[in-house]
Amino acid sequence: MKSEIIDFCYIGVDKAGSTWLYEYLKSHCEVGLPVSKETFYFTKFYNKGEAWFQDQFPKNDTSLVFGEVCHDYIFSKNSLERLYKHNKEIKIIFFLRDPKTKLISNYNFWKKVGVDTGPFTLTLDEALKSESFIKKALYSKIVKNVLDIFPSKNVFYALYDDLQEDPEKLAKDISNFLKVGFNSDHDFKK
Repeated sequence: MKSEIIDFCYIGVDKAGSTWLYEYLKSHCEVGLPVSKETFYFTKFYNKGEAWFQDQFPKNDTSLVFGEVCHDYIFSKNSLERLYKHNKEIKIIFFLRDPKTKLISNYNFWKKVGVDTGPFTLTLDEALKSESFIKKALYSKIVKNVLDIFPSKNVFYALYDDLQEDPEKLAKDISNFLKVGFNSDHDFKK
């Protein structure tokens, strides 16, 4: 990395396009990312220190901007405060998705990767009323936490529907936000 700080971070939410964003940015010659999609540095591994975080990036990378894609950060005010402390000018990106379709996507993902969900005994209505789901679906509170910490000029958000409708336009908007060129070589048909 060119410096010890990251310039941007995708903070969430899960099942809203984070893998698409990671793949787009990973294919971009001006953007440096960690080797793996999520380091969880600002949540789980903060105590390992900045040197550990730096080691997650390829050595001698001369990209113009560096960042991370980690969908867990949006749910932790402590992580958001750590990101701000790390770089007061950091650019924050997040996508939001209809909570009901997000829950269904989560469940299908867990089944696909073999997470034992047991019999899905809750009805969708019951699942939507669960404390865990409600906490992660209170987007107004989550967005307020983000805007209480980061200046709005440094925050970019989109809806999952934007990605579904026109991924190329979304990629252009994100590239503009990060002040890097648009990567027209990326395969947007995937």
